[in-house]
Amino acid sequence: MDILEQVSYCLSTLLNSFVDVLLSSYKWTLLFVVVYKAVRFVFWVTGLPLPSVARGPRALESLDVRGDTFLLAEQINRDTTGQHVTREWFSVRDLVHRSGVAVFAFMVAIVTAPCDFMIYTYHYMRINTRRPLLAVSAVIFLPLWPVVMAIETIFAKILNKDSVFFDMEDEDTDETIDEEDTGLQFFTDDLPLVAGTVFKFYQSFAYYMANFYIVGTHLDGIQVTYWDTAHTDKLFWRSVLAGVGAKIPKSVALWRDNTAKIEDRTAIDEAEEVLIKVTDSCLGIGDKFAVRGKDYESTEDLTKILKENYQGKTCVVMEVVKPLPRLGVHSLDILTARDPNGHVQLLDVIVWTGTNTRTSHAAKDAYMIDHRTGKTKAYCKWYNPNFANTSPDGLDVLYPEVAKAVTVVMEAHRQVPYPWMSVVGWDTMVTERGDMVFFEGNLAAWRCPRRLFLSLKNFIYFISHISWTSKS
Repeated sequence: MDILEQVSYCLSTLLNSFVDVLLSSYKWTLLFVVVYKAVRFVFWVTGLPLPSVARGPRALESLDVRGDTFLLAEQINRDTTGQHVTREWFSVRDLVHRSGVAVFAFMVAIVTAPCDFMIYTYHYMRINTRRPLLAVSAVIFLPLWPVVMAIETIFAKILNKDSVFFDMEDEDTDETIDEEDTGLQFFTDDLPLVAGTVFKFYQSFAYYMANFYIVGTHLDGIQVTYWDTAHTDKLFWRSVLAGVGAKIPKSVALWRDNTAKIEDRTAIDEAEEVLIKVTDSCLGIGDKFAVRGKDYESTEDLTKILKENYQGKTCVVMEVVKPLPRLGVHSLDILTARDPNGHVQLLDVIVWTGTNTRTSHAAKDAYMIDHRTGKTKAYCKWYNPNFANTSPDGLDVLYPEVAKAVTVVMEAHRQVPYPWMSVVGWDTMVTERGDMVFFEGNLAAWRCPRRLFLSLKNFIYFISHISWTSKS
């Protein structure tokens, strides 16, 4: 047997082995699906309630005095303050734990909702990787997809390449306000080789899995996990917030269809600076602080800036709102969830701070806030490895009107017309006057996964009381 025949034989053997493994995985998956459906049928015929935490009312002790807010944050706090856990955040052990919960979520999805999961997987991979053939492959090899993603991550790490499944650095971060304002510290890491490799797998796989439980098979929802559409851009969120009486930054002009609509010429002429925001962007990409005397002198100059830099884009030009001086530049991230019955719940409140730039996209410190008192009560080092050195100086700091802000965004979430918008992150700030200003909301496609797979309890509660799966 010559070398060519040996290579051919080895490749044939490997291919046959792979096909055998794939067919075996399909066989076992089908078996579990049949058993699961049979059990559900038996309970349906007999009229017995399913023995699942997804059934029954929420525990009363998890509801606050308003009676409509589930404090999932309480569970997360027990996982993050160190009182009930011993694992070190973003150690190999911690990351394996989180990845294990995400893989368990995969097994639950493929057994309990195989058709929905296939549909979601195809569209998620098609939209988020921009590779249609990869999306088809994901459906074909679905039972082995966690293994495929793990192998791809390992090779990408070895070759020092970006993973095809999650590549934040592919975004146009060079178009941000400041070279330090890219927001990448929310996604990147500087971990050792093994921990960094596991982190990359966990990151891409957790986002893939969490968003299945967040948006399901809604195409609009899956699209928004990658990029906002005209239905969910900043103009949409501003209208939702304004509709519930929230204070939002004043809009002085709107750039749309390559035409400027001046809404308040006097405000433009009198302002020291204005902020131009691209309505379908994120992480400050494309945003610009236009300063009077430096960038423009008149409304006509501002229109010229828009014509030269924002052709084909929609932008809102707004007043610049400054933070309360003692708090410095910061942003509050209030996460709310709406279950299939329309009940809105608070998940948690986080503040991003410790930046030397104009925005919180370069924040280096993160804390959890007690929504009842408005005070920071715990570190948020579990969010991303780059917050491991969060300063202790930010603990027990009061952020005014947090409780009021929570009430406002909960009402705003009730008014969101899209049923798949189950989890929303709201960006707010305490102004120099001491009141709260609301910037926007976002589908929590990148925020929720970080909470969801911190513990198995978080995941089980989410699919039982928040996700669309809770009604099945």
